Amino acid sequence: MRIGATVACYNRERFIGPYLDMLLDFGVTPVVTLGDKPWVSQSSDESLEKDRTERILDKFFPNVKVIKGEFLHHRDSINKALDGRLRDMDLIIVNDCDMYITRSDWEEFLKFVNDNRNFDVYAINFERMIIEYYYDWKYG
Repeated sequence: MRIGATVACYNRERFIGPYLDMLLDFGVTPVVTLGDKPWVSQSSDESLEKDRTERILDKFFPNVKVIKGEFLHHRDSINKALDGRLRDMDLIIVNDCDMYITRSDWEEFLKFVNDNRNFDVYAINFERMIIEYYYDWKYG
């Protein structure tokens, strides 16, 4: 099964490296949509000064497709990723890049998907299967 992931982000230097490491380790093809500024729908406390997200992508993930631009909303970023490289995927993951999925939960999720191929959409139980994290030394 070919699995892709939309990775919509703006100023996510603390999360982007570990999240992409996780996806690539699971054999997922990520497409990052990197906003030039915060989404219009985002709260006004988001800094207009860019962080190191783009440098982390360039240095550690040169083979990951990155689409840069101005996106009005989170869904616009996701749709831009879907229009490109993810179009031919069997399954597309849409998740925030500050959510970590453990190997055992990933395997449980894929088993469920493979056993229940008649659905168009699957959802993860965020309270039980997702761990929010904040920092990884590897990316500074």
